[in-house]
Amino acid sequence: MKYKTKLQSRKGNGEFPEFPSFDEPELGYLERQNCTSEIDIFLDEEIKDPRYYRAVIHRLITGSEADFVRIFVNSPGGNLNGGLALIDAIQNSACNILGIITGEAASAASLIALHCPELIVSDNAKMLAHQASYGIAGNASFISQNVKFNEKLFDKVMQDAYEDFLTEEEIQKVKSGLELWMFADEIEERLEKRNELRHKRFEEAQAEAKQQQQEQPKKKPSKKAIDKNEDLK
Repeated sequence: MKYKTKLQSRKGNGEFPEFPSFDEPELGYLERQNCTSEIDIFLDEEIKDPRYYRAVIHRLITGSEADFVRIFVNSPGGNLNGGLALIDAIQNSACNILGIITGEAASAASLIALHCPELIVSDNAKMLAHQASYGIAGNASFISQNVKFNEKLFDKVMQDAYEDFLTEEEIQKVKSGLELWMFADEIEERLEKRNELRHKRFEEAQAEAKQQQQEQPKKKPSKKAIDKNEDLK
């Protein structure tokens, strides 16, 4: 088994695509290769802007079903755009992805954790769901339009992440400013309920599709096909 650490350098080292240099380094990851790849990603700091995650995002979206990825989450949250970039990579990855909350999963970090296909919660885990905060400057028209757009964006992001995990009433309260903290046992309980709801919804959709298929009338053979069969006799 080979162990190697991949860290993006400013000039590139030949192992990943060349990216422009920035003042800050990019987040790296640990990879073990033994026929399949095992990849560990540690989100143990504030969520930063998307460019910080270029190497990680590239590895996720170019991975295969043979790759197993563990994302360790212990973050107070941070940049929403960076969080959304990681969520998009998770959703578009062919890798088998497991999220592990090892401490705090607050704000944007909770969104990332809840989008992992599988999620494990440690005994010391905690989660914070709340409305996004931001600052903006400009003329009155620009500020007004920006606020309206961001409200719609935040509503969609929270609805996608917290649906079935929080009740609809709780989601509306969070959108209105509620700071909702949860300890490990409550997170696990909510995840179990979410899985049950989604499994039930999946089974109902399958049953409905099967019923619709059974109810479809069988097509009668065309006159041309009947005449052709008669000729063959």
